[in-house]
Amino acid sequence: MPMTPEEALELINASEHTSYSLNAQYSGGEDHGAYRVVNADGTRAVLKVNTNPQWIRQVERAKAATTHLAGLGYPVPKYLVTGSTDRGTYSLQSELPGMSAEPTPPAVTSLLQFVDLQKNQAISEVQGQDWVWYLMDVVFRGEWGLVRALMQFSGDSSALVTDIENLVLGLQGKMLPKTDLVHGDMGYTQVLLQNGVVSGVLDWDQAGYGDVTQDLMSLWYSLLGYADSRDLVLQHTLQVSDREAVRIHAVYKMLADVSWHINKPGGDAISAIARARIAIDLIRQT
Repeated sequence: MPMTPEEALELINASEHTSYSLNAQYSGGEDHGAYRVVNADGTRAVLKVNTNPQWIRQVERAKAATTHLAGLGYPVPKYLVTGSTDRGTYSLQSELPGMSAEPTPPAVTSLLQFVDLQKNQAISEVQGQDWVWYLMDVVFRGEWGLVRALMQFSGDSSALVTDIENLVLGLQGKMLPKTDLVHGDMGYTQVLLQNGVVSGVLDWDQAGYGDVTQDLMSLWYSLLGYADSRDLVLQHTLQVSDREAVRIHAVYKMLADVSWHINKPGGDAISAIARARIAIDLIRQT
């Protein structure tokens, strides 16, 4: 049977001589999700459990990435305890201050200052996740089944593939940098704010190396419904990257988002297709 949060806490308490107990469950997160836990002395932390024992590799990359970024002043969680058994992977992380808030332009500007710190910060500990290799495979070689999922789902999603692919026509030979530390799933839902300033960027379990344009365009995609903040991110990205890279990363995000909703039980593929249509129109104008 998969590991439960209670069992993960038992392992942590036994190894660390602590007395953490479950306090509340956060929304979102992988597998069982994320939980606030409280030690006997009142110290709070965040517990994450994943039912895949091999997820420990992701967790160790996340730990290395956040440790490195913390040294640059990036507000990231500290990984206090990590471990795995044949029934799952667990991690105990520091709880960061702040809360989710509306993506105002000042808040987004604060976030962009931190994302810029990822430039030229690739470290050896995340070499197992080459994001440029992966997304170029998805966008130009149809690997990993993302394009196939759209082609087979419906007439609308199949037609969408053609319009998406036209955005990157002739860009197969584009060389993207592999020198940046990449979050891998950057979206505004991963961001905490305190007094209007970014106080935390969460969920680094997809950390790897590649082109930080990926994170910027993922952030942009998460802000499609907020015109001012969305446009601010795109303008910033075009200043630190280039038009061709922007198109490649935008296309990857569209394919990833729509295929996720197609394959996920209860996913909203119709809304995802509509969201991709909005993104296509905006990217065509760049």
